[in-house]
Amino acid sequence: MSVDLSRALRDAADRAPLRGLDGQSLADRIHRRRTVRTTARAALGVGLVGAVVVAAVHLNGLDGRVHPVPPAVPTSSPGPTSTPTASPSPTPTTTPTVLPVGDPTRPFGACGAEVTAEPQDPVDDRFDIVAELGAASLEAGRPLTYQGSIGADVEHPAAVPSAGPRLAVSRDGVVVATIEPADDDTPAWERRLGAGLEVEIHARAAQLSVCDAGQQGVSVGHALPAGEYEVQPWARVSVLESSDATSLEALDDAGFDQLVRDQGSLRTVLGTPVPLLITGAADLPVQVPQPALDLTPAAAAPACGGPAPTAPGRAAGLSLALVPNAPPVGEVGREVPVDAQAALIYDGPGQLRALLDLWVTYWIVQDGVVVGSTWVQTDASTVRLAMDGGVPHPLDANPLTLTACSEAGPSDVPLPAGTYTVYPSVWTLSLQVHAAGRTHDVQPLSSEPGMVLGAPFTVTVG
Repeated sequence: MSVDLSRALRDAADRAPLRGLDGQSLADRIHRRRTVRTTARAALGVGLVGAVVVAAVHLNGLDGRVHPVPPAVPTSSPGPTSTPTASPSPTPTTTPTVLPVGDPTRPFGACGAEVTAEPQDPVDDRFDIVAELGAASLEAGRPLTYQGSIGADVEHPAAVPSAGPRLAVSRDGVVVATIEPADDDTPAWERRLGAGLEVEIHARAAQLSVCDAGQQGVSVGHALPAGEYEVQPWARVSVLESSDATSLEALDDAGFDQLVRDQGSLRTVLGTPVPLLITGAADLPVQVPQPALDLTPAAAAPACGGPAPTAPGRAAGLSLALVPNAPPVGEVGREVPVDAQAALIYDGPGQLRALLDLWVTYWIVQDGVVVGSTWVQTDASTVRLAMDGGVPHPLDANPLTLTACSEAGPSDVPLPAGTYTVYPSVWTLSLQVHAAGRTHDVQPLSSEPGMVLGAPFTVTVG
């Protein structure tokens, strides 16, 4: 990975010290769901974009090695040491941590339930639920970062939870921590009306603490102790067999939520468990301070022949980090290749919910005027993205070629000899910030598309 991009991601972590992970492969797998369902499930946790995985390792200070499994619960951890630690940091534990024991009467996913327990609702394998962890190893007390999504491949309209997948964290076959994300001021359900490519990716960060199973002596609220765990995504979804997509499109969010409650048939969706190794020791999870609210609007898109954009350009706390893998150099009369690593980073409070394009678009400028672009009008890569602060989301920055402008977008006309400034950007269609119980509609869906702009870089043709 480029050292500069690693530094950019580290800067983001300093502002909101959570961790990075891969999301592009998650989007790819969801979009390929209809033809490679089995392969997608088997590939969970594999096929991560190497650059962002490396960044996550650097940011976490992890070495990727497999560590010995500590003794069975309850566990006893070493006391604090005099070695200075970064701030904020987990509080070293001085007492044994007692985890819940298995209760065969509890339903699947509940605290203290056995992982083999029956779900509350029938299992429906027509849905795909995936979760990718930010790292396979985590220091005790640190937040767990992950990206998850729920896809539907059903004949009838369906509803999936707006907050995304739940996570059941188990050790020795017993659920000892639960992550049940909830979004304030958002509808309870997202619609899946049979388009096939409908998807919302959730870039999340959550504390891993011992859950409350109602058992005496359990260390409720303490950080999970060192050991080997499994993280299983799951969700309760609803199938609307008596409804048609046309009628559902006309409902507002409140009306759709009510319809799901009245007519929906609840189902359970189970994902593949992902291994997680926790190292070190801490009494309580680290508390990450909330950054300031940023309601900067998205920039207007430039145009061929128009003035150069102003960059870098943030929007609603969202920024774009992109660095070429090598200095782009081209020959006269040939298209100029650009290969780069890129990520979107939200470093505001609460959560950002966005409708945007996962492709990077380049604008080529010379003497202050836009003379080239890679922009193509398409909605094939548009997704809904829900981002917690400090969780970078990798973008598709596959090698592209830079050419001169045409009225319709890119052309096959090579750039003349000279030096050019290239501005990377991402199209945004809607931006909402949900923080402190309020919704800030920074870019309404009804407004004109906007852009988040990254720092420019230089291209030489000669």
